[in-house]
Amino acid sequence: MSRGHCCLKGPIWISLGAVLKEREVLMQGHQRKAIENPLPVEELLARAKQGDADCQYWAGIRYFQGEGVPEDPRRAVELCADAARQFHLRAIAFVAYCRFHGIVVPKDIKGSVQLYRFAAGEGYAPAQHTLGNFYLAGQVVRKNIRLALKWLNKAAAQGDADALVKLGDVYHEGK
Repeated sequence: MSRGHCCLKGPIWISLGAVLKEREVLMQGHQRKAIENPLPVEELLARAKQGDADCQYWAGIRYFQGEGVPEDPRRAVELCADAARQFHLRAIAFVAYCRFHGIVVPKDIKGSVQLYRFAAGEGYAPAQHTLGNFYLAGQVVRKNIRLALKWLNKAAAQGDADALVKLGDVYHEGK
């Protein structure tokens, strides 16, 4: 997919700010991410405020996990949505995750899959892995082993260890 036309236009994106809910989300059940951005928190937040997409994403993750800042899932989604609008693939996948699980925003499986497809099509391995799992399980999309293998292989080719394990399981089970 090219950046010129994608699901980042239209109601899925435009309404994101309007649909944010006021509910708190605990980290229980959500995988914690290692913070890879080495900037001090103050500098990270300042750059995020200036519109730096990578800093917006990492600031969002910090707010989601409460690392160096108060835990604030609403602010996390807002920052990551800002980064996603700039085509930051990790941020797009984070917003997709939040939509899939109904974290801060209303649960929107269809919109989540669209965002994962975009990020996967742009080459983001974790989104490719997730999409492969969706097709493999027939979860939220029609089960399609060929497409599952396509996306899992793309993720595995980039070194996604979980995709490699999943591929091994698929071939071992003879699917």
